[in-house]
Amino acid sequence: MKEGNNRDFNTCGSIGLIASRLSVEGPIKKDKASFIVSGRYSYAGITANGLGLFAQALRITPFMDFTPTNEISFYDFNAKVNYKMKNDHFYLSAYSGHDHFYYYSIDDNASMNWGNLTGTVRWNHIFNSKLFSNTTIVFSNYNYSYILKDDARYFNWSASMQELDFKSDFDLFPNPSNHFKFGILLEKHRYFPGKIEPRDSSSLTKPFELDDQKSIESALYISNIQKINDRLSLSYGIRYSMFFLLGESMIYYYTSRNGYKLPPYHRLDISFTYKNPKRQTKPWKPEWNFGIYNIYDHKNIFSLFIKMVDNNFETSQAYKIYIYGITPYLSYNFRF
Repeated sequence: MKEGNNRDFNTCGSIGLIASRLSVEGPIKKDKASFIVSGRYSYAGITANGLGLFAQALRITPFMDFTPTNEISFYDFNAKVNYKMKNDHFYLSAYSGHDHFYYYSIDDNASMNWGNLTGTVRWNHIFNSKLFSNTTIVFSNYNYSYILKDDARYFNWSASMQELDFKSDFDLFPNPSNHFKFGILLEKHRYFPGKIEPRDSSSLTKPFELDDQKSIESALYISNIQKINDRLSLSYGIRYSMFFLLGESMIYYYTSRNGYKLPPYHRLDISFTYKNPKRQTKPWKPEWNFGIYNIYDHKNIFSLFIKMVDNNFETSQAYKIYIYGITPYLSYNFRF
């Protein structure tokens, strides 16, 4: 996330068919401290429902039985404050995001939720003209849930992972021909692999919870970029890593049947931005942005799930979900 403007207050935003965003930045203490706050919200489900109803009104065949119950949305929020001193620069930032996905045409029986919460403290320090350091502490909490709606199993599956990281990196320039990098990394992980709960008394699902796991990961490293001449340089180094599993645990081994990998994700987008030259000197600076996502209409997999066939517990089938094929978009951006 970029730093806030430490001289002037700025606001910018965008209103689009799928998502909107707003960002505010400005100085806390001119030339020394600044802030930036930004947020984004997507109402893709509302757009999908509207387009489906519109196609239904036009009596387009695939949409004649369209049901406007799609729920696709996400939000994310970012905030950052930074403060500069003579030889030090401090940063404090936070992030919160959450996604919700239920697409009736793909699977009317399940929905998914996932999100992340992070906080970061960072300190840059200049020892002298040849030695610099960057120290970071990060906390994150990622969680997700899978909800089965209208099935005899009728359950809610949830899991999460917490992480606390400490990292200190140093840059040393002993002479113009060498750039040394060295540092230390410590990471503490806590995994909550999964918990399944029935959603009401009619569910056939029995409550079950996997044991949580804890681990510590650490690393030391040193490297050097050595300039031989104007055309040739050499990069070399060494890294030593350690991993410790805390407490008792059970190790699972999977056969090739469970070793499936999703196919590669790739797409090509194109966009155009129009700015009115006469408005760029005004306080209100608008612009239009339009383009196309996924030009060659590649069906990138968003998720993979298993579903029973005809409510038979002994027969199941895997389904791949993709959200968008080729998709045009239009947004109106502004800054003042």
